[in-house]
Amino acid sequence: MSLLGGDKINRLYLFIFLFLLFLIVPINALNVSISTESGTCKNVNGKYYVVKGSKIGIVLSGNPNENIEISIIYKFNINSFDGKYNYTLKKFPIPVDIRSVIIKTYPVCNLYLDITEGPSRFLISLAHALNMLPKQVNADKNGIATISINKKAEKGEYTIEISGNTNNTVVTVEAIIKASITLDNSGKYTITYDTSKLPIGNMTVNANGVSIKAYVVGSESEIPSPTPITTTPEESETESPTITVTTTPPITTTVTVTSVTTVTTIPTVTTPVMTTTPITITTTATQVTTTVITTPITTTPVVTTTEAITRNISVTIEPKRITASGGENVTVNVTINWIPKDEKYVNILVLFLNTIYKTTTIGKPPITVGIPIKIPNNIPAGDYKLTVKVVIDNTTKTDNAIISIKRIPGFDLVLAAVAIVLVTVLRIAYKK
Repeated sequence: MSLLGGDKINRLYLFIFLFLLFLIVPINALNVSISTESGTCKNVNGKYYVVKGSKIGIVLSGNPNENIEISIIYKFNINSFDGKYNYTLKKFPIPVDIRSVIIKTYPVCNLYLDITEGPSRFLISLAHALNMLPKQVNADKNGIATISINKKAEKGEYTIEISGNTNNTVVTVEAIIKASITLDNSGKYTITYDTSKLPIGNMTVNANGVSIKAYVVGSESEIPSPTPITTTPEESETESPTITVTTTPPITTTVTVTSVTTVTTIPTVTTPVMTTTPITITTTATQVTTTVITTPITTTPVVTTTEAITRNISVTIEPKRITASGGENVTVNVTINWIPKDEKYVNILVLFLNTIYKTTTIGKPPITVGIPIKIPNNIPAGDYKLTVKVVIDNTTKTDNAIISIKRIPGFDLVLAAVAIVLVTVLRIAYKK
């Protein structure tokens, strides 16, 4: 009779079968990395730094034909002015077919979102028209405004307009896309990104719980140096300086006493009274040579300096005088330069009459932006001041131009005719 029951034997066989299956079938853990197709991308202490304009590949490696759930979060900051923020993501790349898009801004009061260009523009516009998707939302109690588009959209480039009200000078924007992909027969899948169309910011890629982070920077000089691995040295005893004493052979000393010294001490007096008789002592000194060897200690002071960057900005409006008529659209060309010549967000405000035109761009100097201005229909002829204000970080620069409104041809004759008619009417009324 077997020592083990039938059920126990079956469980033992099942355990052995599963153990052998575990040894035979390979289990590949998902791996996420970033490769460089062109440009500069460096891995510094486990974090990727990509110079804007580089073309990179997000490489997913796992089991062949494995289904992967991924999310890509892109985060960047924009400045606000007069309690308002706005930014346009021009041709923002979405490299895979997606299930949903989430746009977040914080800290803000509200968020207005519009998608003006993209492969699925018609479907998104239709959803807006049917009130299926919100275009404007208020922030929650934490100051976070969120708009979610839970609709499938095909990969491509999308132009997304973001704006709203805020009580802060800097607003953080997060664009989150979620998608499902399938690895190929070799267990690979590569998502290609052209970073020239991304604002300066950082990207987090999460695939089945595995995450990597990449920072998009303006230049290679902004990539930090790797932090060396430091070890704590073992404590060692400090040796005292070595002293070498060299003594010449002893020299005989002769002492001749010619008289005796008598010392009388009185107990009641604190200081003894000494009576001495001169003594003559003849002595030859012993010569001793001492050599002291010491080890010098050199200390290098650690100096910490803080360098304040002074940014010089120049703003030029061309032309300085613009001639237009009522109802026309004119373009004001603003050229902006700054030093240091690094990539920056540039906020531009144009004040004309009672209207403020705002725009935000990003780039390296010099940049030229054309801003369209609408001239009111019934504006009287004359010269009107136009002011341009440019803000980079906390530095502001302004410039002015003149928009000259032309008189309508024959306008003086019309005024004269009106005046004659008024005078005639007044005379007739006076005679009556």
